Formats: sequence, C-alpha cells, structure tokens
Amino acid sequence: FGEYIERQQKQQSEQHITVYILTDGRVSGALDVPSLPTQTVVIDIEQASVKRGRAKELATALGADYLPLEDCLQ
Repeated sequence: FGEYIERQQKQQSEQHITVYILTDGRVSGALDVPSLPTQTVVIDIEQASVKRGRAKELATALGADYLPLEDCLQ
C-alpha cells in the first residue's frame, strides 16, 4: 500500500494524500506495521465502555494522528 501512495505522489506531486484508518482496535497478533509515506489518521470507533486502547497503539506504531470517533462527531 505504501508503494502505491509513493507512486501517486510522484505522478501527481500537487495532490495531497491523507489515509484515514477506521478501527475498533481489535487485532489478532502484534502491531507490527510499517509507517506510511503520507499523513495518516487513525479514527477509533471502539464503542466499549472500557476501551482497550489498541487503536491509539496502532496510531503510535504508524506515526499517525489519533482521533476518537466522538471528536469527529462534534
């Protein structure tokens, strides 16, 4: 996926690409993910009363911005 973004940025350098990842944080296994070559935002859609915080961990692992869903709805 990162290679695709890099190609698009080279072909259309005036275009700004932002990747939005919506997740409830449920993952199986480790958060071994590469950072993406563009601005990335992880939106946490977890609705549990006690949040596990995995979406925030994913954002940190990606070097991405973290945004809880509640903040998007205001």
